[in-house]
Amino acid sequence: MTLLKKTSFLMIWALAGVIATVMLMSCDLNGVDGNWGSSGGGGSGNTGDESVQLGDSVKDPNPRKFEVLDINNKYSDITAYQRAVGKKCEVWVDQAESVTAEQIAKIVNEFDNNIYGKLSGIFGDYLTLGLDVGKNLDVDKNGRLLLLLTDIKDTYTSEGDVFVAGYFSYIDLFAYEHSNGADMIVVDTNPGLSENPDTAYTTIAHEYQHLINFASMVYHRAKVEGQKVTLSFVDTWIDEGIASAAEYLYGGPVKSLIDWFNYDPMGTIARGNNFYVWGERSASIMDEYATVYLFFQWLRLQSGGVEIYKDIVKSPDYSDYRAVTAAAGARINSGYSDWAALLGDWFEANYRNDPSGLYGYKGEITTRVLAVKGGQYGLYSGEGVYGISSVAAPADSLPLKYIKISPDSAASLKDRILMYNANTALGTWNSGLEKYDYDIITGALPGLIIDETKPRLVASSVLSRSVYGNASEPHAIDIRDLIGRQNGGGVITLKRPEADNGQD
Repeated sequence: MTLLKKTSFLMIWALAGVIATVMLMSCDLNGVDGNWGSSGGGGSGNTGDESVQLGDSVKDPNPRKFEVLDINNKYSDITAYQRAVGKKCEVWVDQAESVTAEQIAKIVNEFDNNIYGKLSGIFGDYLTLGLDVGKNLDVDKNGRLLLLLTDIKDTYTSEGDVFVAGYFSYIDLFAYEHSNGADMIVVDTNPGLSENPDTAYTTIAHEYQHLINFASMVYHRAKVEGQKVTLSFVDTWIDEGIASAAEYLYGGPVKSLIDWFNYDPMGTIARGNNFYVWGERSASIMDEYATVYLFFQWLRLQSGGVEIYKDIVKSPDYSDYRAVTAAAGARINSGYSDWAALLGDWFEANYRNDPSGLYGYKGEITTRVLAVKGGQYGLYSGEGVYGISSVAAPADSLPLKYIKISPDSAASLKDRILMYNANTALGTWNSGLEKYDYDIITGALPGLIIDETKPRLVASSVLSRSVYGNASEPHAIDIRDLIGRQNGGGVITLKRPEADNGQD
């Protein structure tokens, strides 16, 4: 992935097993998770609840200043008023925005009565996932999540344009430059809430899960030395995989991501792009979201439930692929303690679609894959390609593995050769070239041809939830995928907030 490099943006990259440590002193942004969308669609949430307190100001009649991030990685000041207080959240609205009392009531009720219960019931309440020394993330000491509604500045002008739907930044949890000193999520009002209320709810669910992930997988494991807090980050694909699972747990199947995978409108999934080395092919970032969604759905279906997600999030030892293999090995198949075996079977499941067993989605999801034409293909760690070949699978040339797939579930399916890179290293970021240095080139397979039996279809109707615009329905993607993000393995050190500034 070509990441935008800014002088005010601090990047930390690390090869698996090698830690990069840095003291954060004056960085604009590092560790913001956000959502993008493409305008259109709409929907409705729960009806209002008379117990929700509404008004121009409720508990706090005073205006409050917030620093809000925009699409260009810049902060700006806004003034907001508290407009509603619920059981588990409170809503603050930018004074420049027109948000109705009914819209605010629906947000409060959707979070209090739906999002909070579904996600916290499975993964835990972020307020209780503090450090072993007794600290928690209720930074503003009110026992509620702060939802800030504002028009996040982006490139949106008309329906179909890409827009920022919202974000969570862990910087807000610490005494640090640009921190708002609150456990909070920022939610877009234009067009996010005004035109797509269902998208706003999904955004809140997605970002709330990232907050839970941070509390459970990063902050809970932090090392504290006086006023210094050292954080070790989880791999991006795991963080996003659990957040994509949260979208399913909140709202059911995400059909648009399945459609993106099946139609592969850019042809990049067929050439190997997937979730493992997140964002290495920046022009097709939706591939990452589609493939990680399917991978985590496959884990759920094969393990028989959502407990595997809890195992991953609460892994006592690992914040990389080993958290996944430990959970899969315990709940699905002991052989899945090996990453190469787990990854290979998921690849095979995407082609075979068996209605039962390991090689499919139990009839709940149907996938299809496209074959590549003869030649050589560069594969980053975790990537794979399929091809039709009349020859036997070549011998493995580790980390490159070859599997001959001979489906027995459908006579219409042809044999394929699966080639995938089983390396677990995320790669080393080369700041000079702005690319990962590590990838593997596949060997040329004799007789390899392109699969013409399932031609790639490109139509506007299947481009829903696209980040490229011209779509009829939005899908949330991470703000860091445009302005640059930290992948797994990094460690940062922050100043611990003073006792009277948020943590007791």
